[in-house]
Amino acid sequence: IPGVIEDGRNGLLVDPGNTVQMARALEQLTQDGALAARLARAACKTVHERFDIAQMVRQVESLYGKVLR
Repeated sequence: IPGVIEDGRNGLLVDPGNTVQMARALEQLTQDGALAARLARAACKTVHERFDIAQMVRQVESLYGKVLR
C-alpha cells in the first residue's frame, strides 16, 4: 500500500494492527469533510494515472512482445 498511497496526500496510512492510529485516522476523516474530499479526489487521480486499463494493456503487450522476440 505505501507504494500507492502517500500519507496525507491521497490517503492516510496507519501501522498494521495499530488500532489507536486507525481510530485517529477515522476520526480525522469523519470530522474533516474537506480533508476526506481532498484525499478522495487525489486517490481517484492516482488510480486513474497508475492503473488505467489502456496503460496496463500496453504494458502487458510490451512485456509479451519482449518475451516472444
